[in-house]
Amino acid sequence: MVETVKRQVLEDHLLQPEHTLNLVVVDVRGRDFVGGHIFGALHIPHTAFRPEKLHALLAGKGTPQLVVFHCMYSRLRAPVCAEVYLDFLGKQKTGDCRVAILEGGFSGWLESYVRHPKREQLVQDFDSAQWSCIGGAWEHITDCPWAAPKAQGSADLMAMLRTAQG
Repeated sequence: MVETVKRQVLEDHLLQPEHTLNLVVVDVRGRDFVGGHIFGALHIPHTAFRPEKLHALLAGKGTPQLVVFHCMYSRLRAPVCAEVYLDFLGKQKTGDCRVAILEGGFSGWLESYVRHPKREQLVQDFDSAQWSCIGGAWEHITDCPWAAPKAQGSADLMAMLRTAQG
């Protein structure tokens, strides 16, 4: 069964690696990977995900105790990849590797850690130009194209909307 992992588990792993599980984070986002990711995460877009390839890659590093998948919200891409990987492991009859998804996905991660004093150890390659903070929630520009480019002011946006309405 695919588990759900809270952000605190990954935070502990990244900030105190000697006290935590042997785990691997797999980020299955596509274009929305640009602009930041969980420190040290493997990036395998869901469109390119093959469980046998991930298994071979991880076998070269020693079998992890826990593989945590996430996408932007951990609602679609990550759960599907996690289920496929768990099914693959079941057929291989290999070890005691647990499979999980990250609660809240990268959006929740970013919301929790973008302003953290140790952000560099938690969020890698953060680029604010790729994000819009709307009502306290971080949205990637691929999810809200009206937010890009950042230089566009609200007056320009309103004019654009009026023109589109016709």
